[in-house]
Amino acid sequence: MANIASTLPLNTLTLLLPRELRELDVDQRVRAAIDDDEGVRDRIRDRSGHLGSFATKRDAEAADEEHQKRTLGDGLDAWLRAIKDQRSHDEYESRMRLYIRPTFDRTPLVKITTPKVLDLRTSLKEREEPIGNATINTLFASLSAAFSYFIEQGWCSETPVKFIRELEVAERPFLWLQSAAKCRSC
Repeated sequence: MANIASTLPLNTLTLLLPRELRELDVDQRVRAAIDDDEGVRDRIRDRSGHLGSFATKRDAEAADEEHQKRTLGDGLDAWLRAIKDQRSHDEYESRMRLYIRPTFDRTPLVKITTPKVLDLRTSLKEREEPIGNATINTLFASLSAAFSYFIEQGWCSETPVKFIRELEVAERPFLWLQSAAKCRSC
């Protein structure tokens, strides 16, 4: 990759994709950030991801401000519209409405962290009518699917659910799959 940077004109370097920029050495990245004939191309980043290139610093700041304002509720609405034809849409919508939206609906996506999601899980287990482990695992799988959509849209760079382990679920025998002799002993 180092050879390709030396053969490209400087204004082409500013248009390289973020992955390609990361592969360049420091001097090549500095050269890529130098003003080209059209003006400065500002780049803004979230915690670990690249948000894009902008013609002016003002455009970059406006995009960053919009990025900081997008709430989980806004993201869930968009995600649910995107999956409206899927068979699981109603179930996802119900889970989000009952368990996720009351806590995080107005929280900006970039402010939802793994510790906050773990706190939610703890509060769901400690309710007056606690939610079972299997339901919580299913809820978190749905939330993970939503965050995968948010990442595809460039609204966040990672899912806070990624490293959260599933809760242990006790095995329950399915009586209708067992023989009559085994059922009598249950």
